[in-house]
Amino acid sequence: MLARVLELASGTSHHELLQRTVFAPAGMTHSLHTDSRAIVPARASSYLPGADGGITNARLKDLSYLVGAGSIYSTTRDLQRMLTAVREGLYGPGAQSSFIDETGIDWNGVTNGFRAFADWHKKSDVTVVLTANLQTGAANSIRRDVPLIAAGQSVPLPVLPAIDPIEVDVDVLRRWQGTYELRPGSPLRVHLDGDALRVNDWVLVPTGERRFFSPQDYAEVVVVLDDAGRPERLDWYVNGEPFPCPRIGDL
Repeated sequence: MLARVLELASGTSHHELLQRTVFAPAGMTHSLHTDSRAIVPARASSYLPGADGGITNARLKDLSYLVGAGSIYSTTRDLQRMLTAVREGLYGPGAQSSFIDETGIDWNGVTNGFRAFADWHKKSDVTVVLTANLQTGAANSIRRDVPLIAAGQSVPLPVLPAIDPIEVDVDVLRRWQGTYELRPGSPLRVHLDGDALRVNDWVLVPTGERRFFSPQDYAEVVVVLDDAGRPERLDWYVNGEPFPCPRIGDL
């Protein structure tokens, strides 16, 4: 809605506004706002973890529904240029005060298998930018560890999670379908997709009838039942700490 308001107020398109006010000032020559009709040279395809532990092609999506909130193709270098432009005040003091806090800048985004983040750590003056066309928990490890390594600290060697997928009867998986809540206003749609269970677009790899591995963030997910044996919530374990996601309704 804000993107449309800006178009009406300026009398120009969202693409032209971005080009003039965001891309050009920062020297971002490999960034553009586009939709599925445009031919984008060297555009990367996106992938998603599969239920068998491998990877699958992400379903094609027209990102025009994300206008103003993620419909941008860019590169690692261009994201670094935009981050620098904010720091150096090329976008004005308003952008500086909005994006820079006491720790620096931390930007993060996920769209249909793509993952990106751009962080500037104020204390160490370390900048880390990542763009990826496969979303897994590895990106979280990179985001956590690379700034420490660049600042001269030692970190433990990364270890890939060891998982042992099993087959679970589809009728059992169907019992766990429903709408859960990550936080107020952030629903999680748990649904069957063929013989795989997904949370929104994320696949859950069964390691037990009620236990799953989430390759997108390297988390363990457990379906918790109430006294009547019905699903009450999902316990989402990240780094061993449970994050409860209550069931709030049917699909």
